[in-house]
Amino acid sequence: GTTMKVAKKLNRNSIGIEIIRDLEEVIRKKTGFDKESEKENLGIVNRDKGRYRYVNLEYIKKKENGKEKTQL
Repeated sequence: GTTMKVAKKLNRNSIGIEIIRDLEEVIRKKTGFDKESEKENLGIVNRDKGRYRYVNLEYIKKKENGKEKTQL
C-alpha cells in the first residue's frame, strides 16, 4: 500500500496487489481510499482461480497450523 499512498499524494496512478482479501479495509484506510469521495478512484479485481487467487486470514491460519503439525 505504500506505493499507492505516495502515488495518490503525487496525483499519480498506481497498482497494488494483495492476495489476502481480509486486508482490504486496512489498505483502504492507510492509502486514503476509505473516504466516500475516494472510493470510486480505487478498482478491485478478484482472482477466483489460479495460484494467486485471493485468500482470507482463516485460510492462512489453517495452512500455518497444518505446517506446524507436519514439522513435529
